[in-house]
Amino acid sequence: MLVSEWKYLLKHRMMLVVLLMIALIPAIYCFIYLASMWNTYGKMANLPVAIVNHDQAVNYQHRHLAIGRNLTTNLVKSQSLNFKHISARKANTGLKSGKYYMVLTIPTNFSKDATTILSAQPKTMALYFKFNSGQNFIVSKMTSGAATAIKAKVSAQVTTLYTQIVLNGLGAAKNGMVQAALGGAALTTGSQKLLAGESQLNSGTTALSSGLNQVKAGNDKLLQGNQTLTNGLTKLTSRAPQLAAGQTQIQNSLVKLRQTTQPSSAADLANLLASSQQLATGFKVYTQGVTSLASGNANMGQGLQTLATSLPALQKGSGQLAAGTQTLTQGTQQLLTGSQTLTTGLTAGVQKLQILHTTSLNATTMAQPVKAHSSDIAKVPNNGTGMAPFAIAIGLYVGGIAIGTMYDAFLPHKKPKYALTWWGSKASVVGLVGILQAVLLFWSLTQGNHLQVAQPLQLFLVILLGSWLFLSLIFALRLLLGGFGTWLISIVLVLQLAASGGLYPTFLVNHFAQSLNTWLPMTYLINALRSVISTHQALQGDIWLMVLIMIGLNLAIILRFQLSLHRFAEFAS
Repeated sequence: MLVSEWKYLLKHRMMLVVLLMIALIPAIYCFIYLASMWNTYGKMANLPVAIVNHDQAVNYQHRHLAIGRNLTTNLVKSQSLNFKHISARKANTGLKSGKYYMVLTIPTNFSKDATTILSAQPKTMALYFKFNSGQNFIVSKMTSGAATAIKAKVSAQVTTLYTQIVLNGLGAAKNGMVQAALGGAALTTGSQKLLAGESQLNSGTTALSSGLNQVKAGNDKLLQGNQTLTNGLTKLTSRAPQLAAGQTQIQNSLVKLRQTTQPSSAADLANLLASSQQLATGFKVYTQGVTSLASGNANMGQGLQTLATSLPALQKGSGQLAAGTQTLTQGTQQLLTGSQTLTTGLTAGVQKLQILHTTSLNATTMAQPVKAHSSDIAKVPNNGTGMAPFAIAIGLYVGGIAIGTMYDAFLPHKKPKYALTWWGSKASVVGLVGILQAVLLFWSLTQGNHLQVAQPLQLFLVILLGSWLFLSLIFALRLLLGGFGTWLISIVLVLQLAASGGLYPTFLVNHFAQSLNTWLPMTYLINALRSVISTHQALQGDIWLMVLIMIGLNLAIILRFQLSLHRFAEFAS
């Protein structure tokens, strides 16, 4: 059976050419498919997007803010996307026509709104992004990610600006608190001196009050003495005319006596008369002195009376002064306590502020306090490498469909005696085509697409196993179910595309696809290919499942041949 099958193929060499061309299908499919999108994310700089800047610069906190202009310049220079700074009309027209995939518009008040963040009515800074998802949905998701990154970058820059302003304010506050602490210390010292002076003033006020009491007592005595003196002087003044009359009588008597006296006594009488005249003169002086003394005593009495009248008011004022001094002392004590508390608080605040640094580096760190450290335990270098497991699986299945269509794996070219030899003759051809598929696909992946793997031999063996698995599945469906099996082959392809987890994780697909996932051979082939290419996980479980499925399918094919042998025997009889 085996020899007859190969004799037939060698006789019909065109079939060999067809099988060879079919064996190329997986290699051609994977090469073209993967090459077309091998490094799509690495070519984001070629994706055209438009930027429209209406922003007007403003001055704020001695800074010139032109956030829109700076953002536009940085984006145009960046390699993230191919930003074009154009007018709004051209941008909208280009977005509709598909020339641009996103339009970023910066409004007029973008920088001005940035200055309101610390005001009583802060405003958010708006950036307007327009997409055209209908032009390309995947690109719209890429540009949406870029929009998020732009928003985060601008937010960080504005936060850095305001953080620097706040830190500068803290620095100024720290310097002010230092000065305030020094002033508080000086105030404490002054309060202490003021308290000492008030203590002296209080002592002086007490002494003044005591002295005023003594002055009042002495003044009362002086008033009494003045009154006594006034009474005596009044008596002297009232007796002065009598004394003057007596003195005049004495003098007249002496004049008369001189006229009648003997010459021998005239000298003595003349002396006596002269003395009388001196006495009259002295009496006159005495009278004037008493008059002056009475006048002065009267004036002194008035003064003492005025003093006596004023002393109660002076004593009251002294009492008020003493009470005010006491109140002032209490207030000064409170001032001293408050200044000491203030100084202590300011000193503590200064000590706390001294540990705060207000450099631009601190502002940048405060604006972006979290730095993400990410790691990828199975890093994929490009999009093509990530898509390779899915593309390989699809290529092998499509190649299997082509072989199943072009090669008759049932009709024997010699009357079969045994089902196993019948199966072996067909399996030798199909298996060899599967090996050829695997070889060509492996070569195109490693040499054409430059796929890098740690274990190339392991990759080849998994590809070979996948090729044989799908060939077994396709020929089993055709041989067991006939025309319905041929239709079912395409349905299985659709189901495997949807539910094998090649594009999206099963968590993201619908319940129907999730329920099919574990029943599809492509699921295990994709898992095994991912393990070899990127994740480097154990793949024995997937390998054994594929081997068991392949064995089961081939046993079913052998059973089909066995049933066909009985029919051939019945037909021959």
